[in-house]
Amino acid sequence: MIPSSGEATQIPEQLSQSIGRIVYSAGRVEFLIGRMLPGGATGESGARLIKAAREVNHPAVADVVDGYERMLPDRNHLIHGTYQVFEDHIVAWHLRQGGEQLTSHPYSVEVLRSIATSWANLAEAAHSALHTLLGDDGAEPKA
Repeated sequence: MIPSSGEATQIPEQLSQSIGRIVYSAGRVEFLIGRMLPGGATGESGARLIKAAREVNHPAVADVVDGYERMLPDRNHLIHGTYQVFEDHIVAWHLRQGGEQLTSHPYSVEVLRSIATSWANLAEAAHSALHTLLGDDGAEPKA
């Protein structure tokens, strides 16, 4: 483990870059899914965004929402957790909703890179789905 003297622990660059890519791409996915909703983006994320997006009856949207729902737990652990930092991996500690249960989730550099790539791929799929839904004319999705 990287020693700490009470100061904020520095995360090795190879870990922080992947976490940053995950945060960026997950935010992009959430924004794009939000744009697929009638009326446009609402700023929702997680279960609320999934519920709203499931009401859009379009296969391209459903595929993106399925991917988002599948990848959401890792996003939540990494965004809402705190890290125990090691040279080649982190352990994300996450207090479950309601504060009743603390869980730990280890992530190696390779796993973080894979998750980051999956989020980037989902962001591209969400971008394509939005254009499919809008019919490439840029209009708002129809209710």
